[in-house]
Amino acid sequence: MRTIHRSVIALVAFVFLSCFAITLFGQGTRRPAAGGARGEGGGDEEGVKKIIKVDRLSALGKQGTVKTPEYEVNVNRVPGREEWGQITVEYKTAPEWIDELVFQHTALAMTTEDGKRKFSLYKLAVRYVDVERGDHTSTAFLRPAAVKRYGELVAVAVEISADGNVVAETSEVDPKLKMPEKWWKNPQVMENADVTVREGYLIDRSRSPFALINIDSYEVIK
Repeated sequence: MRTIHRSVIALVAFVFLSCFAITLFGQGTRRPAAGGARGEGGGDEEGVKKIIKVDRLSALGKQGTVKTPEYEVNVNRVPGREEWGQITVEYKTAPEWIDELVFQHTALAMTTEDGKRKFSLYKLAVRYVDVERGDHTSTAFLRPAAVKRYGELVAVAVEISADGNVVAETSEVDPKLKMPEKWWKNPQVMENADVTVREGYLIDRSRSPFALINIDSYEVIK
């Protein structure tokens, strides 16, 4: 009789503990409903395409040149002002804030030697941080020595990236120059024997004499 009593107690305890375990662990097995929250614009790829729009790229001809700025100082002698090449990108951003935008500039200048066209290739990556929603302007500058020695710009392109994805790209080419589509990615242009890569001539605004002019009108460069 005592043995039966113990068996009943053990059975009741087993059932109680089993129910408790099901109640406890069952709460952790619920799955969230499908289709979780996403940013504006739906899927990641579609949203990336909508965060930025380039309004204008200018770098060729008179619009692509600018004189060295003048600062007032207590010196009577005023040296001559050099002429810089200037690449200007006007663009809009949609998100409230973008942590970082990368502008990859590619530029070609042309000169003639012994009746043959020669090209100089310049590249520059500029990182802007804390980009607020709205209208913006980005500038890059070609040193005066490069303009004098290797010619004016005849083709420019810019790719803009966010989080490693290209969100916008645009190009400007001299109408007299026949260039393939997306020439800045084309090996026939980039690896041409008549194209020489030149480092250090194309610089961002922070390294130019224009750095402190209307400083609040430009994004912070990382």
